[in-house]
Amino acid sequence: MISGFDIGQEILESIQKVYRKKLRYVILRFDDKYQNLLLIKTAKYEKFDKSTFSEIVDYYTSQCPKSFLYSFFHFEYNNKSGHFRNRVACLKIGIPERAEIREKMIYASSYKHLQQVTKCNTYIDCTDISSLEYDNIVEMLIEKCEKYE
Repeated sequence: MISGFDIGQEILESIQKVYRKKLRYVILRFDDKYQNLLLIKTAKYEKFDKSTFSEIVDYYTSQCPKSFLYSFFHFEYNNKSGHFRNRVACLKIGIPERAEIREKMIYASSYKHLQQVTKCNTYIDCTDISSLEYDNIVEMLIEKCEKYE
């Protein structure tokens, strides 16, 4: 955990809205001093379209390609048996080779704290270009979650 790092009530409430199907996703990043986690962007929960996920990737590639961000996203997919599933996953998005060492350390340690505080049970590290594709993330979700289905 980062010394002095706290997750604000607004962020926790927004994450709960993702679970309650009020929001499709939230995007979170640290401020410039790495003291506060900021709520950057949200999207309403509407009929699912893969392009909604591309909004997160577009934000990452245009606003922080040499850093990281977190996103809680409400996925909808069919498992290997063809059954419809929906699941909220916490994504850590960032390509480590592009980031400074300090950023890597801060986001890695805060990721553990975020996992503990939000109690989300599905986490995915998106650490290369291919892992930023929606279908690849769904494959990871299926692999991680099929033992529970």
